[in-house]
Amino acid sequence: MPTGHVFFAFHFINCYEKDGEVAVDLMTYNKPFYEDLTLENFRKSGAIQQDMVRVGSRRSEATAANRHLYTNHPSPTRFAHALQFTNTDPKVRRYTFGVANAGRSTTESVGGGKKGGWEERVGAAKLDVIYEGVCELPTIDYDRKNAKDYTFVYGLESGKFEGTEGLIKINVKTKETWFWQNPDCSPGEPIFVKDTLSEEEDGGCVLSVVFDREKDVSFLLTLDGKSFKELARNYCGHHIRPGLHGTFVTSKK
Repeated sequence: MPTGHVFFAFHFINCYEKDGEVAVDLMTYNKPFYEDLTLENFRKSGAIQQDMVRVGSRRSEATAANRHLYTNHPSPTRFAHALQFTNTDPKVRRYTFGVANAGRSTTESVGGGKKGGWEERVGAAKLDVIYEGVCELPTIDYDRKNAKDYTFVYGLESGKFEGTEGLIKINVKTKETWFWQNPDCSPGEPIFVKDTLSEEEDGGCVLSVVFDREKDVSFLLTLDGKSFKELARNYCGHHIRPGLHGTFVTSKK
């Protein structure tokens, strides 16, 4: 039985075939880190903040120690529990599999009869670490690059910045990185919106709903897709509860 790397993943980034090989890109960890989110741990003293953390409140203990806040109650209060990436070895990895001669049908004589089977190709998948760190809730220009050879991925980087999260852009070919981070700000899932007049893959903008802990309100952040520099922020005048996934829907005539 062949063996290989053992890992855990929430999200795949992209997958495509080129020159007889299939490349699979995904955000990996050496073990799951949601094991802490058990009812037993939530009941333990110290596992959660005993005083409920009000959504939108600015608490120093909630901003530094509990960077990863998950809403577990439909009311305007929530439990705060810290998800730690410690010892999880987060990486963006690419596994490449040969498919041109991945296997061949075989027929062998068994007890005077014939038995069909599949001969496994000798060899292993190639592994390339694209980024040493976190790029969660990853997104690309799926309209133009889904299941195709691509260059850029955008995501949340929650392990690089002390006490807060940031946004990251990665060139998966050169491994060049760009970051956006602002003190007291917690961005949400980035959404890439293409510029329909641009032929460049990163021609467009990146949107993220960000909670400003200093002002107790949320805003829509707009970053330039190429330079990853801030273009605008539009404050909502209130907080927006944290969530996992979102989408951008264009208006249609």
